[in-house]
Amino acid sequence: MAKNNIQVKILGDAKGLTGAVDKADGKLGQLGTSIGKIGLALGAMGGLAAGAMLKLGGEFDSAIDSIIVGTGASGAALDDLTEQFEDVFTGIPVSSGDAANAIQGLNTVLGYTGDELEMVATSTLEMARMSGAAIDPLIRNIGGVAAQWGLTSDGVNDYNDLIFGAAQASGASVDKLSTGVTKFGAVWQNAGVTLEETVGFMAQLEKGGIALTRVMPGINAATRKWAEDGKVATEEFAKVQDAILAATSEAEALAIATDAFGAEGAQRVSQGIRTGIIDFENMGAIVSDTEGS
Repeated sequence: MAKNNIQVKILGDAKGLTGAVDKADGKLGQLGTSIGKIGLALGAMGGLAAGAMLKLGGEFDSAIDSIIVGTGASGAALDDLTEQFEDVFTGIPVSSGDAANAIQGLNTVLGYTGDELEMVATSTLEMARMSGAAIDPLIRNIGGVAAQWGLTSDGVNDYNDLIFGAAQASGASVDKLSTGVTKFGAVWQNAGVTLEETVGFMAQLEKGGIALTRVMPGINAATRKWAEDGKVATEEFAKVQDAILAATSEAEALAIATDAFGAEGAQRVSQGIRTGIIDFENMGAIVSDTEGS
């Protein structure tokens, strides 16, 4: 996606950055309406109102400064980002710092501007607020998933709903699930598995107490080998699962899993299949009926 093409020019004497940051002072005037609304509420607090307004103004100023430094925007581009920041910050109960980080992060990572930026920033901040996830790593993970799976802004919103619903259904943290999708999503995508199924599989493992990092290396190796042999990975997963379920002993089931996935993680996969934690034929079951943020 296209990104802002106006950048802060940082020289040895930092004149470019200083000039750009100075312009941020003028942006506070554009936020007058919002500050004025908040000021009416603070008016009832008497002598505390002036101090509160000064603090609020300082927070807004710092927020705009961080957007400038993070994006390199100035002029009309900065005006747009400032407007989106104001709308997001006054629309949901988040700190000015988190709102600014979401605006500059999503603009930088995904190139979003205008209403598109406001929409995705709002849904991402709401998910972070309700789940307790840190906004900066969350945005980096969202950027990676969006690039890997070719998500539009609407697709990113759907993904936010999906990952939040999976966290609620499994008890796993949003941070852990989003990091797992970023790290291992390509394995499942190459195997012909959908994003919903990928999130569902990871959530189900977390719910069942199986460490994702202990089974994914073997699964990755198996999918690569099947691809080299011209086999369809999803079909091979189903065959291995059926064979493990039909095994007459734990030893036989483990041997089948080891042959397919190698020694590392084979026992966990075998036990996961036999206890119902892992179901390669219905990987998205845990998230199919969930609703996100």
